[in-house]
Amino acid sequence: MRIRFSILALALVLIGCHRQAIWHESQIGGGGYITGIQQNPHNPNVLYCRSDVGGVFRSDDGGQTWAAKNNGMDKWYQHSVRSLVIDTMSPNIVYRASGNLIGHQYCGYVHISRDAGDTWTLLTDSIDFYGNGPTRMCGEMIAIHPFNHKHIVVGGYSHGLWQSNNQGKKWQYVDLRDERITFVKYDEFGCLYVGTTFDCSVGNSAFILKSMDHERNLPSRVYKYSADMLEKNILYETYSHSIYDIAIANKDSILLVTTNRGLLRSVCGKPFEWVEDVPQNGLIQTIAVSPIHPNQIFTARKFSTRDTLMLFESLDYGMSWHLYSENLTEESFHSYPSYGKPTCDWYGGSIAAICPDFQDDKTLYYGNYWGVTTTHDAGLNFHCYEFTGLGILCGECIIRHSSLSNAVLLGMADHGPLISTDLGENYVLFSNKARTSTRTLATARSNPDFLIWSEGSKRTYKGTAVRRTLDGGQSIETVMHKGGNSYVQCLIEDPIHDGVYYIMQEGLFGDTIEAGGIYQSSDFGATWQLLPSPYPNYLKQIPYRRVYIDEDYLPVICYQTKNASGTNQLMTMDAFTENVLYVGEWTEGIWRSMDGGQTWTDISQALPMHNDTAIVLSHLYADPNQAGSLYAGFWKCGLWHSSDYGDTWQNMNVCDNAVSITKEGCTIVVACSQHIYSDVPTQLLISEDNGRHWRDIYDNSLGALRMIGITLDSNNRRIHVSTCGNGAYWVEY
Repeated sequence: MRIRFSILALALVLIGCHRQAIWHESQIGGGGYITGIQQNPHNPNVLYCRSDVGGVFRSDDGGQTWAAKNNGMDKWYQHSVRSLVIDTMSPNIVYRASGNLIGHQYCGYVHISRDAGDTWTLLTDSIDFYGNGPTRMCGEMIAIHPFNHKHIVVGGYSHGLWQSNNQGKKWQYVDLRDERITFVKYDEFGCLYVGTTFDCSVGNSAFILKSMDHERNLPSRVYKYSADMLEKNILYETYSHSIYDIAIANKDSILLVTTNRGLLRSVCGKPFEWVEDVPQNGLIQTIAVSPIHPNQIFTARKFSTRDTLMLFESLDYGMSWHLYSENLTEESFHSYPSYGKPTCDWYGGSIAAICPDFQDDKTLYYGNYWGVTTTHDAGLNFHCYEFTGLGILCGECIIRHSSLSNAVLLGMADHGPLISTDLGENYVLFSNKARTSTRTLATARSNPDFLIWSEGSKRTYKGTAVRRTLDGGQSIETVMHKGGNSYVQCLIEDPIHDGVYYIMQEGLFGDTIEAGGIYQSSDFGATWQLLPSPYPNYLKQIPYRRVYIDEDYLPVICYQTKNASGTNQLMTMDAFTENVLYVGEWTEGIWRSMDGGQTWTDISQALPMHNDTAIVLSHLYADPNQAGSLYAGFWKCGLWHSSDYGDTWQNMNVCDNAVSITKEGCTIVVACSQHIYSDVPTQLLISEDNGRHWRDIYDNSLGALRMIGITLDSNNRRIHVSTCGNGAYWVEY
């Protein structure tokens, strides 16, 4: 009987250790770019929106809450959605176009969903899209024929115009290869309008030139195709400005075209003229016609002013315009997240999508840098409902607080430090005085109100400042700020000596402005001392291959230097042996110091860092439970372990892309993200017996999250995950 009881007890233990993992989205509240909104024409409560990094989201309650719909995506850049269109005859059918410029090569995918976005099926990967590129806020790239819903037309970023007569099962090339298509749209008669934008060095197009494969030297154009696609006319052509989107008001065949110089209008085929009532000194990205009142049209200037929401309305088919909302105050905007700034320029920042409700002429939705905002009273009040479910943030790092057991901190691009005090379920701004992009974070074991962090935008040649607070954010001081091309890559707390911190500062070595290298502080970050360099003489700066690492391999999109590349994982310290410090460089090596950074030894000779240019070091992690135990994770070469302070190494043969690792006791968790240079499945691997056995607990219905950092709370059986593009999650395991 005792033997049976022991077997049963063992079985229960094993079942408990292998229960199904449940993924939960942490609530932060938007914070990412919504570039398109669509409404189900048969149900006004069902809305879809697309984003540049977070994929597709659906709301079933009129925009009050949202849920990501990326089941079927197996590559992280498929979350960069360039177009989203509902089949008006069969509203459960939805099309999405996604893709990106990775490694200076375009990729693209068209997917179909037949269950309102719950699952997606690939139709083709032959058409390229730039879902997070400089035209991401332009019009839709998919158009469904008004008389035959099985006939769809798709415009690629450089592969031209394509059509299908059977809902995407087979495709036929039509025209415009190498032109930068920005929109495709049918009118009610079945004629197709196509917009393109110029990419040559003439005029103001540097933002496109910086982010493309090569220059085409073609102008911006508006084309009109006949219903049978056999005839084509050029309605407008210019080298002086970009073309973004179009509205077709069929009274007198009125066309309205948005550009980076203002709004153009044409009537009955007459030449386009500038609309004077809409500011011509501001970029106009989007335009929408009311489905209830065809004379009512909406547009917006890209950036609002501090006191004015630059959202415009016309009631005469675009002939004259006025502000949709006047005399707005802070009280006019409701339920915005804690990181929001109470000014119109924040609430109206980069409006890229407008969707007038098809049933209620007082309801309007718009999307911008932060999420989807709704008005139900014709612009008197605006609601965002905390952007619930719109997890579109790009992470940099995630850590557990060293003196608050339930607290987790997030470093996010475009946001100040965020903190959760409820085990990762909700995050709020750490301090109203800290709102700038956060790159690295460190806490203090002896002071729960202490926080030190680095902040700064992507490389703007202004450096990244290091700031600290001793009183929970009530007062903040700058303790270090190098300039030029400097960047704080790592900021860690010494696990043994209280008040001791280390910084890995990117930049030129020996330069008086950038002053790259390793720094130490012994007074809680008040002062810093440059340590002897661990790097070989041929390294004059870090990263050594800066353009490759900062602009191609790691950022969320290649043309955005140092944007959401991930931080705080290339420096670690032994938790049991004093002054043992490890520093890594993405492609060149790993170095160890046994005396707090005074002398260094290269410990990477046995590692595969130089076997392949795509093998890049992603993290170093010192085992918090065992002296001398060190992990090194690589893109394209997996997870390696050393039990003797890095003197010898063993490949653990766990996964190909070991992006981040966390460990407590015998539990180890490894995040494996998909990458174009190493196209392997997305996984979250866990071992609860110190690495002898592993299981994958990733939820594939989430798509292909690009996990960028993880941390473990084994007492509460939770894993906290930070992603590049989809915010943060907490996982019950």
